[in-house]
Amino acid sequence: MSNVQLLLGLRVQLVFPVSLEAEDFRLKFENEALFYSDGFLARTEDGKRIIRKGDFLLRENDNLFVPALWNKKEIIAYSRSGYESRSWQLPEDWHDVKSFDLYKITMEGCIPFNRHVQASDAKLVLSLEKDEAISIVPAGKMPAGVIRQLNLQ
Repeated sequence: MSNVQLLLGLRVQLVFPVSLEAEDFRLKFENEALFYSDGFLARTEDGKRIIRKGDFLLRENDNLFVPALWNKKEIIAYSRSGYESRSWQLPEDWHDVKSFDLYKITMEGCIPFNRHVQASDAKLVLSLEKDEAISIVPAGKMPAGVIRQLNLQ
């Protein structure tokens, strides 16, 4: 397991707690679908492992796009295998945000790498490298945690 997977695993558990109390979040299992509280649904769709809340897709196989519950306006995106130009639907309460700052998540902290990325039709298009995690925040906002500035001299 890579350092990024380990770090992200700890953060994702905060979004979907895995504990003895996890049963409290499950409402029912029906037709090969697991229904959670707050409208979350986990199942297989077209051969892909999916977690969604309505139209908002949080997980497709090993690609994640999950709100960070420790920071109201932050999303964590991660991909185990990487992808090019993947379009992600933004959560409903983010539809008014049109521009985003992206930070690479590392074991040393978050590193700014792309500023003022534009959304279109409440969708954000991302490309991630293999085993890469990024923090997505509205332009001008900061992600939670340590911010490491690159010295580009």
